[in-house]
Amino acid sequence: MNAVTAIIPCFILSIPFWSQDAQSFLQKEWIETNGLGAVISGTAGMANTRNYHAHYGLINKSGERITLVNNLEVNIIDSHGKTTSLSSQIYPGNIFHPSGIDHIKEFSSQPNPRWSFELGNADIITKEIIYIRNTDKVIVKFKLHGKDTYKLIVRPLMSGRSYFGIRKSYYPLSFPPLTVLHEKVRFHWDKAIPDFYMGHNGIWKSQELYYWNTFYPLTAQRAEDPLENLYSPGEVFFELNANNNEAFLVFSEKEESLADAKSEMQNEILRRNKRALKIKTNDPRLKLMAINSEHYRFTRIDGKKSILAGFPWFLDWGRDTFISMEGLVLMMGEIDEAHEILKNFATYEKNGLLPNMFPTLGSIPVYNSVDAPLWFIYTAFLSLQYGNDRTRFRTDLWPTIKNIINAYIRGTLYNIHMDFNDGLVVAGEDQVQLTWMDAKLDNWVVTPRRGKPIEISALWYHALKNAIDFSNTNGEVVDKNWIIAFELIQKNFEKKYYSFEKQHLIDVADAYDPQESSLLRPNVLYALSLASELISTNVALKTLSAVEENLLTPFGLRSLSPKERNYIGRYEGNLHDRDAAYHQGTTWAFLIGVYLDAKIKWMPEFSQNNLRKELDALLEEAMNFSIGHASEIFDGDSPWRPSGCFAQAWSDAEILRIAYKLNLWKYSSAK
Repeated sequence: MNAVTAIIPCFILSIPFWSQDAQSFLQKEWIETNGLGAVISGTAGMANTRNYHAHYGLINKSGERITLVNNLEVNIIDSHGKTTSLSSQIYPGNIFHPSGIDHIKEFSSQPNPRWSFELGNADIITKEIIYIRNTDKVIVKFKLHGKDTYKLIVRPLMSGRSYFGIRKSYYPLSFPPLTVLHEKVRFHWDKAIPDFYMGHNGIWKSQELYYWNTFYPLTAQRAEDPLENLYSPGEVFFELNANNNEAFLVFSEKEESLADAKSEMQNEILRRNKRALKIKTNDPRLKLMAINSEHYRFTRIDGKKSILAGFPWFLDWGRDTFISMEGLVLMMGEIDEAHEILKNFATYEKNGLLPNMFPTLGSIPVYNSVDAPLWFIYTAFLSLQYGNDRTRFRTDLWPTIKNIINAYIRGTLYNIHMDFNDGLVVAGEDQVQLTWMDAKLDNWVVTPRRGKPIEISALWYHALKNAIDFSNTNGEVVDKNWIIAFELIQKNFEKKYYSFEKQHLIDVADAYDPQESSLLRPNVLYALSLASELISTNVALKTLSAVEENLLTPFGLRSLSPKERNYIGRYEGNLHDRDAAYHQGTTWAFLIGVYLDAKIKWMPEFSQNNLRKELDALLEEAMNFSIGHASEIFDGDSPWRPSGCFAQAWSDAEILRIAYKLNLWKYSSAK
């Protein structure tokens, strides 16, 4: 039995697996990011299981992710002529070639992905990969720990395509030419695909090979094309022995010296280790998740900081950024960075709305979100609590907050407006999704939630409450419409959302579709946490009981009660089937945060030890799949299979936030 190990200063975390079970290697996914929007990833078993996995990719000048080097084929030959494979690819029929997966002794994810392989005679060779932060540079290092002499042969397997695509054919298309230089090769591409260099300390030999029908099983599970054809222009030969025991590959868009790359690798590892030491906890699972929180934080090509919503496919989304801010940024002591993110989003305010998403890293934003502006206000006031810099808050964020509130009162796009009869926000129009339950396929909005969604009302109340308080302390005259709205909400909130028939709070008041008027969804928890003073104890406890009975799972909360006729318990199949289930029963990990908020508020007798146990299943899952990250979603039905993004920002953020609240970890900003 071998071990997947996360090596972090002060402790070693080991997760055992049986070496003959390839699946245990392949389900563990690693991630490396550069803080500029680029991401590379793969599996502990080295074989790519998704078309998103790659050893090198970057952001092009248009702000698009590009995959350049999908994997490396690696073989090592000892002095007796014995060849050992140090890599694997999967082909149709679940065929593995080469057989490197069988030779892994250990895999480590920290401070960067690292494999060790047994070569015989007690000799070991290690491979590690690292993306240097704030650069376009990926370094792969092999190191021999032994006495024999070996020949190491490394062949890059390439596609040169969009990160989101798949390469089907080359022939008769000629592959981009290359230029062989001293200790480096330059690969030339068309305008959409950037040229890049591969530096090395070996000997390059040009020899074209094509690898047909590389198979990605997890892509196949999504009913998408899982077969890709890869190209290799040649291979690099290294001779390794006790006196010359290191081999390097350096992938970069710019020409780099090998000596500089080695130094940068050492400095990057040192930076990561120093950061890891600042995270204080007795739980190695939380430590690893807190360390990996950096993966989501990045700078866009326009120079503005943001948070990536999830890997492998999500870019930055408004609501995801704001919900993730506390757990991923503020609790890490990055108060200035949090303010900068908020300030940058404020520049995109239009008609009281903020971006729901940026389709690509440098493109025009989309504004179809009623909750993103309200989450912005929530997070802005939260950042004020952490940083207590009222001057820059008043200068940079306060004008946008006022614009949002005033726009919601007078009305803005997508029929978003305040109802002066009860003070609540109305939202929705045909064929537009406005809340986080946003699945849409063609003209079909799966969960339209037109009317007065409960979490929007809770956020709206919270925004008005804080804005009125800040106005008073800031010496401003409070807008009379704010006071009218606030008093109306206080008077009408519970009576609008409590169902005497169902004996719990409902998801949408005054719903456009009567079928949505009495549904039980996890959004009711936001009322119990953000607008708790508007809810009576009796109603709160009945609602919490209904949530626990119908929505709670070991991995988060279902998006719809199984008792509802539209409930779908498994997230699987093609895009249509997955979108149909996405918010109709699928379990969402990030909702564990607001659930425990409500539990702490309304059931203070519940022991902290029991509250901690609510996080255990998610933390264990984070170690068994994407090492140190929580998945986006799980099936609604047992055994709650993980799915969606294998690493989701708000999943990690909410686990970290609530664990911080339970005093399970902290970040020390001391130098």
